[in-house]
Amino acid sequence: MVISIKNHLKDGVDLDCFNILNLIYRIIGPLGIRFDQQMYLYPNSERLARVTVSFKKEDYDALNSKMKEVCA
Repeated sequence: MVISIKNHLKDGVDLDCFNILNLIYRIIGPLGIRFDQQMYLYPNSERLARVTVSFKKEDYDALNSKMKEVCA
């Protein structure tokens, strides 16, 4: 599974992008679920285009199981 968050600001990171990433990390971090994060920049610049958070199938399944336990 891949979650891709686009940055809409020309300078810096827009607040919505930051809040979504923060929420993802606050939920996933304490559960011990493994994930990969990748930042993409616009060509020939240091401007952030988007950030992706990806999970392997096993980790995504584990996340779903733990979320069911927490929400039950």
